[in-house]
Amino acid sequence: MRNWIAFVFMLLLLFTASTSVYSQSEKTLYKKAQKFFDEGNFDAAAPLYAKLVDRHNQNHEFNYKYGVCLLKQNNPEQSPVAFLEFASNSPLVNNDVFYYMGKAFQKSNQFQKAINSYTVYKKIGNKATIEKLKLNEDIESCLKSMNNMAMDESSKIQDKKEVVSKEVGAVFSRATEEGNFADIPERYLSTHDNPDDKDNQAFLSWSEKYMFFASYGKKTQGSKDIFMVKKSITGEWADPVRLPDFINTINDEGYPTFIETENVLYFSSNNPSGMGGYDIYKSIYDPKNQTWTEPEILSEPYNSAYDDYYFVMASKGGAFFASNRESRSGYSTLYHTKSDEVSGGAIFVNGHIITPDDHNDKSATITVTSLKTKEKISTLESKENTGSYEYVLPGPGQYRVTVRKEGYNPVGQTITFNENSPKKVRQELLLRREVDDTESLAVTNHFPTAQHGITGKNTTAITKDAVKQKEYVPKPKATSPNKPKPVSKYATLVGQLKSDDLPAELRGAVYKVQIGAFRSQPVEKVYENLANKGLEPISHETSKSGWLLFFSGESDKYSEIMSECFRLRDIGYKDAYPVAIINGRKIDLERR
Repeated sequence: MRNWIAFVFMLLLLFTASTSVYSQSEKTLYKKAQKFFDEGNFDAAAPLYAKLVDRHNQNHEFNYKYGVCLLKQNNPEQSPVAFLEFASNSPLVNNDVFYYMGKAFQKSNQFQKAINSYTVYKKIGNKATIEKLKLNEDIESCLKSMNNMAMDESSKIQDKKEVVSKEVGAVFSRATEEGNFADIPERYLSTHDNPDDKDNQAFLSWSEKYMFFASYGKKTQGSKDIFMVKKSITGEWADPVRLPDFINTINDEGYPTFIETENVLYFSSNNPSGMGGYDIYKSIYDPKNQTWTEPEILSEPYNSAYDDYYFVMASKGGAFFASNRESRSGYSTLYHTKSDEVSGGAIFVNGHIITPDDHNDKSATITVTSLKTKEKISTLESKENTGSYEYVLPGPGQYRVTVRKEGYNPVGQTITFNENSPKKVRQELLLRREVDDTESLAVTNHFPTAQHGITGKNTTAITKDAVKQKEYVPKPKATSPNKPKPVSKYATLVGQLKSDDLPAELRGAVYKVQIGAFRSQPVEKVYENLANKGLEPISHETSKSGWLLFFSGESDKYSEIMSECFRLRDIGYKDAYPVAIINGRKIDLERR
């Protein structure tokens, strides 16, 4: 019996010792991972966080930091989306998760989700960090990318092949009859150019009459520009000429190719107004007047959130281009498409908002929704000083344009585009207050007259439904400015806790947004009033003290409810705030 007790005692000692060693080992692993992460050494931190996530897959902090590591590594074989999305559902995780989740969505071509994430981050992130990150440029890039996806079936990718990046020029030279890639002549290189850079080559047109290349130039501005060289009738090359500023921006341009039979230059630019990374543009040359057209960005599949470059026509039809969207470091993937270019039905809208009652501030939130699919096409902000904005529609159809501006009720209007509508439209939104304290919105679309067969100069074609209408929306009930809003204990936790492990009372919670509390009105009347303001679906419950509490939204994902909360605040419900419902108990989660 004593031997048996001793045996059990020894087993317990061994188990305790092994548990202690394991715990100690895991702490060391965590500290090491944290150190690498804080130093920005994401390659070293990634495998350590992978182990931690494998052991604790419900830990939001580990998922968050592993997702950031994957995003920084830019590894096409492992997407960070799932890890960051899971982490964002904790109200205690670092607010930066919404920025990184936006980046992850953008890189995976989920542009509307990226915009939603960026929008949430703009509301809750650090102001100085937001300014530095240039979130508005990311959102604009997503809007263009999202709507450039409208394309013909024939333009989809037919084939692809991964090659070493420095061999792209040689491969494409064999695949096209439009010209050849060659080393840039030394006399054209500046002291800032690398003569051994095989990624940067000159392109000779098929007749060898034109040469294009990218260089920092003799008078460098700190960025690469595209130069053109012409061959004289005596067979000598002239001095390089830098292309105009509207082609060569303050950012880097490169990878030029030229279709001499059509006088079309294709090149890439990392201008932030594109879809992300290097994007492929085209400009048409007029040899007689020696002028160039404004560059136009190509749509999908030629451009993505990654680097896309070297567009050339294929000898056997279609086109080739290169990209690193699916490539390992040091490699590029070559894509072959059936058609020469995308001819999708996207409609580009460039507009501005006019607010006669508020000349100083033209900022507003504009939402465009498809009436057919009920899907949100775009959500964007007009610029405060000019009121300008841009968005792109996927094609003909009916759309609802809704404008939300501080101090105004939300108001909307329906616009219609048919098959004959132009691809570029100039739009005006006239938002004004009427004498009866309601708002009206007039939408005017200016079409190029030639495309509509309308005779006469300066004729404006207006969409059928784009006439001024009044749309009354009751104003939200004003709240007393003197009454302080109670702050939940979780407001402190959200802002300060480093650990993302949820308190026990929040685990398994369902999240909602509390809109308001009513005491003297019938339930049916409150439902009717809220529905008239566009707040559906909604729910309610009665508090112990007899108040009717009304809620919007319901999700087990905290990030989704925060998006709904900010939407409600934007349209006038300043006191809307998130709550957690668990075991029939409501917990306030104020996160301003």
